[in-house]
Amino acid sequence: MLFILSMQIICYRSDKKLPEVGNYKHRVGGSLKPKFVRPGAIVIKLVSNDFEADTLHGESAQLLKEESDFHGLEFEKQFACVYKGEPVKKGVFGKCIVERKASGFNENIFEFNLTKCGNEGEFQFDNTDGWSLMATRELASMLGITTDENWKEFAKHLGFTKHEIRNRLSSTTDPFALIMGAFQARGGTPDEFVQALYAVGRGFRIGGDSSSTDAVGYKKFPSGSGGFRSTSEEDSDTSAGPSQSSTPSRKKRTYPGGNFTGATSKKRQRSDMSESAASSYSSYHEDQMHRNSKQPLGTSELWKISQFINQQWKSLGRNLSVPEEDLKQVEYAYKDMRECSYQMLLKWKERFPSKCSFGSLYVALCDSGLNSVASSHCIFSRSPK
Repeated sequence: MLFILSMQIICYRSDKKLPEVGNYKHRVGGSLKPKFVRPGAIVIKLVSNDFEADTLHGESAQLLKEESDFHGLEFEKQFACVYKGEPVKKGVFGKCIVERKASGFNENIFEFNLTKCGNEGEFQFDNTDGWSLMATRELASMLGITTDENWKEFAKHLGFTKHEIRNRLSSTTDPFALIMGAFQARGGTPDEFVQALYAVGRGFRIGGDSSSTDAVGYKKFPSGSGGFRSTSEEDSDTSAGPSQSSTPSRKKRTYPGGNFTGATSKKRQRSDMSESAASSYSSYHEDQMHRNSKQPLGTSELWKISQFINQQWKSLGRNLSVPEEDLKQVEYAYKDMRECSYQMLLKWKERFPSKCSFGSLYVALCDSGLNSVASSHCIFSRSPK
């Protein structure tokens, strides 16, 4: 019997304590593709002229670890290392060699370099066109994302975990910049980021405090602000003539049914409330229609949708009930994020052909925090007859 073996090396600085920003684990190397190996003992060795074993804290000087009985299950080995001189900031700084113990000798399985990209612990913003922090922050402010702690809902919408929001984002003075940088580093696009801003901002307007918003969801302003007055003010205010002398106030015109201005105002309010209720009902009805859609998904639709899933593909796979072993096989076999998303969706279609519909995927996308992807790219539209 053969088992699949793949290896990744991640590292972080031990002289900083979590959850300090910049001290999270980063991938510095890994096997190019998985290998089939026989069960038995697996040996992992680290070799470098730039670092050595931290023997002061109990690490073996050989920098060698052994998984004594590998049978296809995940395992983890930790090495404590220190640089011999100045830390390497960028480039190759070591090698990992993985071998299988055989009778009388060690059989080489694969080896790969350990490489630092130079931006570990930092988010590098692309300040061209779409990724402009200043302009995007201004838009977020207009939509209410940066008000109080609304950014937490925005981070949740983008797929950040509760742990990341509580320990990582809350510990910085500028969580919005960190959210933007992390989303970009994870492969997100400016269009997706802006779509998410509008989606969350729309939710704040619809579900906001009715005392501070109008029927459409926008903020109310005090009477007379911006140089305009309300109808009731025009009818009741004292007006001044050209000489600025005071003249008697005009009397309100009354009608048998009561005050005409008040009746008109109430009628307008009822109209606004009716429009708002109709809009909310329409949105709810559309959402339910998309969730209940039984229209089957083809491979071409799955391929199109896969480009928007990015790093949430495993979370989406779990919400689609794709088995963990299938997710691991996809992760080991493919490195491209979109290909992982597409292959995961194919696994789902293969295992649950009767459930592979627009509605099922729409619900799973929403449960995975990909609401904007669901509403924009997972909607079946019937062509007009």
